[in-house]
Amino acid sequence: MPGTRSKDYTLEREKSSEVDKRIEAQEIPVYMERLELSEEQKKRIVDEILEELEEIIAERETEHMDDKDDALDRQYEGVMQEDERRQFNLNRRVTKIKVDKVTSLIMQAIFDSDPKISVSPRPEFAREGGQDICDSQSDYLDYSLDNLPFRAPFGMAVHSGVLKGLGYLKLFHEIEQVDRRREERYAGIVYGKDESGNNVVIDDQGLKEFLTNYPDADKRYPGLVKDIMEGKEINIISKYKETIYNDPMPRCVNKKDLYVRKSAEGYHGMKSQKLLAERKTYQWWELEKLERNEQFYDIDKLTYEAAKQGAESKRVKKYKNKEYEIFECSFFTKLKESDEDYTRGIFWINKEKKLMIGSILYPYFSVDCVYFPIIISKKKAGLYQAGVGEDLTDTNIAESAILNFVLEGAYISNMVTPIVEKDSELERQFLEKRWAHGIPLNAKAGQVDFLQKYMKPPDIQGLLLLMQQLLQTDDDVSRVSSLMSGRETPLDPTAPAQKTLALLQQSGIGVKDYIETMAPCINEIFNAFLQMQYQMSKEGRKYKPRTQAVVGRDPFKSISRNAMVARTNIQTQAMAFDFDKQNEKREDLALYQVLRQELLIARNPNAVYAILKNIIKSWSPKWKNNIDTILPPLEEFQKEQVMTALKALALYAQQKQQDAQITGLPQEMKAEEFLPMMNDMVAMIATPPDKEAIKAQEANA
Repeated sequence: MPGTRSKDYTLEREKSSEVDKRIEAQEIPVYMERLELSEEQKKRIVDEILEELEEIIAERETEHMDDKDDALDRQYEGVMQEDERRQFNLNRRVTKIKVDKVTSLIMQAIFDSDPKISVSPRPEFAREGGQDICDSQSDYLDYSLDNLPFRAPFGMAVHSGVLKGLGYLKLFHEIEQVDRRREERYAGIVYGKDESGNNVVIDDQGLKEFLTNYPDADKRYPGLVKDIMEGKEINIISKYKETIYNDPMPRCVNKKDLYVRKSAEGYHGMKSQKLLAERKTYQWWELEKLERNEQFYDIDKLTYEAAKQGAESKRVKKYKNKEYEIFECSFFTKLKESDEDYTRGIFWINKEKKLMIGSILYPYFSVDCVYFPIIISKKKAGLYQAGVGEDLTDTNIAESAILNFVLEGAYISNMVTPIVEKDSELERQFLEKRWAHGIPLNAKAGQVDFLQKYMKPPDIQGLLLLMQQLLQTDDDVSRVSSLMSGRETPLDPTAPAQKTLALLQQSGIGVKDYIETMAPCINEIFNAFLQMQYQMSKEGRKYKPRTQAVVGRDPFKSISRNAMVARTNIQTQAMAFDFDKQNEKREDLALYQVLRQELLIARNPNAVYAILKNIIKSWSPKWKNNIDTILPPLEEFQKEQVMTALKALALYAQQKQQDAQITGLPQEMKAEEFLPMMNDMVAMIATPPDKEAIKAQEANA
């Protein structure tokens, strides 16, 4: 969240380098201010980065972190070392089952909640009428999560966090432009004659469309404008750059590819790290494109082999088909050794050649770190934690061994293994596979013997019971039940439903604990998204609000730049997600039946409307999509209440007029008489009176 601004501040005009001006001329927002460095500065900064990077690598090697991650990947994928002495070498795949289930439940809670994000005003902001801005932020974030590519990279980061204890989501602003070609035709102006014989324009639609698409065409292409004005149709091929993406881009970063000190405490600890280095791979054509856009430089130096002293460097063969490992480093350094303060920049370096190929100032004003650690369980100090995969390692090995023993026992029990004399007719009959059940054995009586006769029958039942115990251990360790439904109990017909509910509640409690650990970082991601949009946008952004917030025919609203960075509390609603949808429906219906009996609710149409809307939305996606055909839009419903109140006023005035005619005296309009009448009529919109009450009213009248 943005901090309170200090009274001690300075202001200066934003400056742009010549490179920045050229980028801006391409209509790309300038937010990457290039650092122009001397060769001596480049060498010194590269040496500083590599020294810090080597220390981080040493930390990871001491803890065998990369080896552990590789082992967990193999464990998840079911890869195991084959034992040639065993008949079967199968993996139980319990790690994949549990990790996928936990990941799926977490993603369901984060992305299927409605709303996904809750935004509330801070105390000082609430006094200024900030609830409208909070609603705008909430709707805009919900809209962005639905329409930007958030789910896939977020799911990969959560998967890594569940399996390995740590995953990374990177959020950075991305501008993607592509070259387009389009054939266009514009009709010439059609002229006619007026009554005086003068030329008049009958149809100039072609000219209007042309100047709308190309406002400066009269200066850049006057000949085309002249042809249209002379009534000629023009056929042109338009070549242009189209911006197909201009928003914050989420991306999952492999845990092994991000180098950070292990002592960093979560996201807040990563903000202040001297070095954050992400290992990336570029193809040559990508490097060329970035150099043409003046984001990289000196990329040719990557393609030369180190030469011996006195010899000339040679270019690597097929260098255009190779991939190049580059570290993108967020690093605090002194641009000049005499500087007192450190400057934060982004530097792209090649570790092998100790070469810098790109350098910019850190581009984001209010986002201190673009890497967000996804951690589901915090059990020890530091960044690296144990995930569900590590907790399941022992039982995964044990269950795989038992599975193979059971299969081998069943195989042995059902496979005939005869004991025969060497080179006998019986041996040849078995080896040549000329025997099957029902075919006589070519042997004398008493010569046929089988190995199974001397072997102890395998205890398959005992192994399966042991497997069941290990499965229960998996549930306890992962805190997610492997069972999705209860079992039959002869003494209790309702047992399956009750057991299912208990299992879902058990899984929900465990997953909510994981989400609670993740929630602060998720909230930081949403806040960073708004901060980036504020910095990169020159004006507000349009979005589609939730259905109940739509007013009029225009389904879109706008959020201003200032509203994006208003001081609010942003919180994910994943903690409130109900994993048991059937139980949620029963609870909603029970609550509805209770509340409808309360006069405070029954006489309040808005309360009844809100309850019905919530029940329909949570019932199923089918009914959620049809909610507007079942209930009237909120604006129309409120208009109906106003019209009913006006109707009540008209009836009250008519009644007073009739009383005045009967008594011959002027009648005074009294609020204490009118308001109860109006409230009764408005309440009838949601709760019509029963027949007995209507009869009583008629009798009193």
